[in-house]
Parts: sequence; structure tokens; C-alpha cells
Amino acid sequence: MIEYLPLVLTGLGLTASILYYTMTLRNQNKTRQTQLFMQIHSALQSPEIQKNFYEILNQEWETPEEYMTKYGPKTNPDAYSKRAHIALIFENVGILLSRGLVDITLVRDMMTGGIIMFYEKLEPVIKYVREEENNPTWNEWVEYLYKQIKPISNQRHEKLKP
Repeated sequence: MIEYLPLVLTGLGLTASILYYTMTLRNQNKTRQTQLFMQIHSALQSPEIQKNFYEILNQEWETPEEYMTKYGPKTNPDAYSKRAHIALIFENVGILLSRGLVDITLVRDMMTGGIIMFYEKLEPVIKYVREEENNPTWNEWVEYLYKQIKPISNQRHEKLKP
């Protein structure tokens, strides 16, 4: 029986090492995800992006055609690039979310309002561009992000109510 003790201890040591390594990798992955998301969130909080975001939300238009006339790439490249920049940030978050690289509750807790306001303001324009310019994937990840966040947007607020 004693002759098996070194073999058993080696097996236990190997098992403990594998468990430790697995836990370490899991923690590193979560840390990387959090760092990546915080970099994106930090970009959204910059004064320039905030200014552009609220400028977009305050744009006045009735139809997607009117939007394109006032704020489209040919008529107003400055306004259009501001919208495109913010859309690109949300597109990237949507891609990361779809691939499981960021946690949906983290996105919900930190960016819900901005995602919902941005998409709901520009949804008619997004659909218009997809149809009229034959670009079916235009802002698809912004829409994906919105569709993931909207149904769970009130969950955190419900938990905070007394």
C-alpha cells in the first residue's frame, strides 16, 4: 500500500495544478474582457463623443429622406461622420457581445440608455439605408446590440426599487 503513496501524491499534485491553472486562465479571461469593455466605455465618456452623441440626439428631421438631405454623407459629411463614429463604437460592442467576449449585464449596467436612445432615434434611417441603398448589413450590430439590451433594460432598475 505504501508503495502507491508517491503515485497517489503525484496524481493529487497534478490535479491541483490543473485546477489552479484553469482557475487562473478563467480569471485572466474575465480581467481581459473587463479591460476591453472599460476601454470602449471610456471612449464613449470622452467629452468629444458625448458632445457628438447629444448633437445627434438633437438633430431634427421627420423622414429618413430628410435626414439624408440634412445629415447624409454627401450633404453634411461632418454630421454624418459623428454619427458613424458613435455607431461604430456600438457596432463593436455588439460584435463583442455576440461572440461572448463581454457580459450582457455589464453592457446593460453601463450603456443601456445610450444604446436605446441612439438606436431608437436612428432606426428609421438605418432601415431606409438598408433598403434604398441595398445595404442589408448597415449597422446590423447596432441593431443586434439594441435587441439584446432593450428586453433586459429595466431589470437592474427593478432590483433597485425599494
